[in-house]
Amino acid sequence: MALADIQGISSKTPRLTPGRQRVFGPVEPRYHARTLADSNETIRQSPHRTESQKGIESSTLGMVVQYLGHAALFFSSPGRVRVVIDPFQNPRGGPRWFTKRFPVLKAQVVVSTHDHFDHNAIKFISGLPAILKKRGSLKLNDVEVRLTPEIHSEYLHKKASSGTQMVNNLVMVESHGVRTCHLGDNRADISSGALNELGRIDVLAMPVDDSEHIFTFAEVDQLIDMISPKVVLPIHYFQEGITANTADLGGITRWLKHIKERAEIRYSDTSQIVLSPAEMERVEGLEIWPLAPALATGRAVI
Repeated sequence: MALADIQGISSKTPRLTPGRQRVFGPVEPRYHARTLADSNETIRQSPHRTESQKGIESSTLGMVVQYLGHAALFFSSPGRVRVVIDPFQNPRGGPRWFTKRFPVLKAQVVVSTHDHFDHNAIKFISGLPAILKKRGSLKLNDVEVRLTPEIHSEYLHKKASSGTQMVNNLVMVESHGVRTCHLGDNRADISSGALNELGRIDVLAMPVDDSEHIFTFAEVDQLIDMISPKVVLPIHYFQEGITANTADLGGITRWLKHIKERAEIRYSDTSQIVLSPAEMERVEGLEIWPLAPALATGRAVI
């Protein structure tokens, strides 16, 4: 691992037709991560296979990812490694973006994709975590985290007041063979070098909203074509219970109508899922998983 870019680490340390909407829950049980609204019990992962899936031998063991809200994701592996990406806070001296304060969480690793207030509140992560903010990689037990520097989107759209380019890190988290990428607020035309460094991506967490704050709908389509994920997790949009009305963000209703022409949408009332190899094998074609933000719904954090 590249210690030069890590701060605070201790040396001891059935296929459906595209466009058809599907739902989570008792109608079609599939994800096995429990919603911890009323307890702090350990998440139990149990296999669920249909008759047609009994030949799949891939492991059902995988990392739990929980969508906290805005651009913040919380990963927890079977090996008890916890990773937080992009905790948020309100800006100093400007209109507030959030009606809810980010909770203090304990983790071994915290990542900030770039130095904007809605992505850099690493002060809320306790437990003496390794802090990743620059190019580098870190492997702890059954988790690897790697940062690939790229360029923030506002410079692509010429919104910046200066001519300098702000770095945005593409974050790849891998556990038990499943690879998740968090785009942060990256530009749409990712360099070929950065794409090569990312490699195969199973799950892509990317900013989308109806105001096209970061990406236009066309740019979202472009990125999906470039990265070719199996699953897209929409993040960085207006969320009742978290986002203030003064924030420059829209919802995702129009975008979901747009993307359903090419993808299956799996609506969910849970904030978390288990990313296992077996789960990835069940995905046929592109799927969109709009998770319910834990901090908006009052669910406990894993």
